[in-house]
Amino acid sequence: MIAIAKAVEERKLVEEEIPPSYSVAYQLTTLTVEEMKRARQSGIVRPDIGCENIIDFKRSLRASKPCQDNLDLRRLEARRERLRQALIKVENSIRLLEGDGDRLGAGDDEQGPRSGRR
Repeated sequence: MIAIAKAVEERKLVEEEIPPSYSVAYQLTTLTVEEMKRARQSGIVRPDIGCENIIDFKRSLRASKPCQDNLDLRRLEARRERLRQALIKVENSIRLLEGDGDRLGAGDDEQGPRSGRR
């Protein structure tokens, strides 16, 4: 009941929308803000809705999400690797400027970082 009261307090749910069954109302409180917006657009948020309808709705939304998450993860991992390589180049340039040129990082030759020179 606390979750439902909190959802009403935070204006995530309006009292008129709350189903009489606690378990059904609770299922509505588990929706994210974006999911709640979509649920309202789909007519899911109403007092006569059943628990199964909300669970099915959440499954349908969340089933399509991992694909996007995987794309984001791959993109972030690629960005992390590019940033690591850039950091190695910066650190090697600093070492060269400080006179420690004989301690270059992995992937560099005696002339310093491969890219960005000359």
